This record gives sequence, C-alpha cells and structure tokens, in this order.
Amino acid sequence: MKLYFATSDKWYSKLMMKIEGSEVSHIGLGFLDDKKIVLDATKPYSKIYHLDHWKTKYEIVHTINIPLPKDIEDIAYKVAVDYCMLKPYDWGAYYYAWVCGLRRYFFKIKVPTVNKYALEHGLWCTEVIRPLKHILKNEGLDYTDINLSATTPQMVFDIAKNQGWEWE
Repeated sequence: MKLYFATSDKWYSKLMMKIEGSEVSHIGLGFLDDKKIVLDATKPYSKIYHLDHWKTKYEIVHTINIPLPKDIEDIAYKVAVDYCMLKPYDWGAYYYAWVCGLRRYFFKIKVPTVNKYALEHGLWCTEVIRPLKHILKNEGLDYTDINLSATTPQMVFDIAKNQGWEWE
C-alpha cells in the first residue's frame, strides 16, 4: 500500500499550498502494485483510478510505501473501497481549510483540531485513510488520535515523517 502526496496545477491548489505553507495539496491511497490502483477522495465524489490516469491530474511529490502482506493489503483495499467509494466530497472540510488557512496566514490564528463544518457523509482527501487507521497503526503509522477532516495533506505527511517513515 502507498500514500501518495501530490500537487495539482489548479490555481486553487497552488493558492492553498501558499496559504498553508505546504509542499503538497492532495493525497491518494495506492493499492495492488501489479494493478496500480489509486483510491481518491475528491470532487464530486470518491473514485478509483489507474495510477497512470491519476498522474495526469496530480504530480506526485512524495510516496510513503507501507509494506503489507498481500492478504492484509487485500483486506485494506476492500475496507477502503467499501468505506470510501462514491462518497461525496466534503465541502465543509474544504470550506474549513480555506477559512482556517486564511486566518492562520493573515492573523497567525492557530488552526483548530476539530472541524465543525465537516459533513458526516462526505470525504476530504485526507479522510481516505480513515477506515485504515487500525491497519496503519499496526504497521507503525499512527493516525488514531488525528481528526482527518481537520487535517491538511501536508499535516498527514508531516505526521508520518515525524514518526520516522521514509518517503520517495
């Protein structure tokens, strides 16, 4: 399994990265190296892409490889797809990211750790890993106490980096 941290050439992606001071603006969850599948929580709803097609939309900046036994990766894939597939985009989290990012950028106000605007049935790109928190924790990547609807892709990457994970 892989966590892909990426950017996009969209103006709003570049602006958000500037406001956040981030080097990445999106996350994709990669499965099954032989099939090159990427699960992506994006507008208008979560979907599956072939990695080559996903890379036409995003430029991968960092990849964290999470080596899982084949049977565990198959389970992780099924759990993630069952949880994420065709869920609508979380516009509340998107709104939250912009408002909090602008407040932090202009007024140095700390970003809250709870997103009161998150939509219960929607997914923000970082939330694609939510159903896999227990599997990731078993592998040494702990996001269990992290509210993913209030977390940017850069924050998710930094958490992994601070926990000693290496990236490509």
